[in-house]
Amino acid sequence: MIYLDTSFDPDPATGHDSLSPQQSATGVLAGVLANEGADLSAHETPELAQRAAEDFAILAAEYDTLAAVALQQRFDELLERSERGAYRLEQIRQSDSYGPLLAALRDAESRGLDENRRFPELVAARGFADAEDPASVMNARVRRWAQRAGSNRRLGVNLVAGLIPRAVAVTDPDMARALDEREITMQRRARELAEHAVAQGQVWVSSLGVSPTDPIARERWMQAVMTVAAYRNRWNIPVDLTALGPDNPVEPVEALRDRTRARVASELAIKLSSTLTRDDPSHAVVTQPFQSTLGI
Repeated sequence: MIYLDTSFDPDPATGHDSLSPQQSATGVLAGVLANEGADLSAHETPELAQRAAEDFAILAAEYDTLAAVALQQRFDELLERSERGAYRLEQIRQSDSYGPLLAALRDAESRGLDENRRFPELVAARGFADAEDPASVMNARVRRWAQRAGSNRRLGVNLVAGLIPRAVAVTDPDMARALDEREITMQRRARELAEHAVAQGQVWVSSLGVSPTDPIARERWMQAVMTVAAYRNRWNIPVDLTALGPDNPVEPVEALRDRTRARVASELAIKLSSTLTRDDPSHAVVTQPFQSTLGI
């Protein structure tokens, strides 16, 4: 849950009350993230900025935070329109499962599913009289529905770096711009991670086969490697293990979701690589940089 102070209560002696208009929550949050590090020393700021720019996990966390705020009002209105959602909306908002519920709705929307029609039906399917946490129940229903209904849809259509559900239909221009900037940065970083892993011949890349010689197949293979590289960087998978790391289950729901998408991407890479024959003289990992392709 994120709380933002959008009001300014100036000191009577030094304040300029009439000159300080109230800001929107989205404007405050976008400004905070845009000016991160402003109070740090001249030495610390470049170092922190460089570290954040290289860390897919930080970029993904920022994107998720922005998306949650940007879409909250629209999803709250959806909750209010639902048969049993309106009168328990405040209870739902106070739940620890409220954030995951909004994330589940965003995930369903990124799959191209019509939550405006289907979500009220999910809410009305069974009552919540015995539910201690209605938000948790709704979250579980939305995730099951999205997994079933979206399983046959094209992978990655609305995913950033093939991994992060894209926030769609964002109406606030400042928030939309902040999200777009982070999406571009995440795409670029995932590409850099993949290219570096291929060029260095990292062990996990070998499990994905070799880069095809056909330009189209090679680019598709590289996109799949990007998704796996982004997953590894986000969840800190050790460099010397297999592509997806240890088999032991990861606790966060987002980690399990990302692992599933990384597994599908790894299977695609292997399939694309299997078109090569062993007597092909180009049967080797291509190490030259690939041209970046954004907006996947």
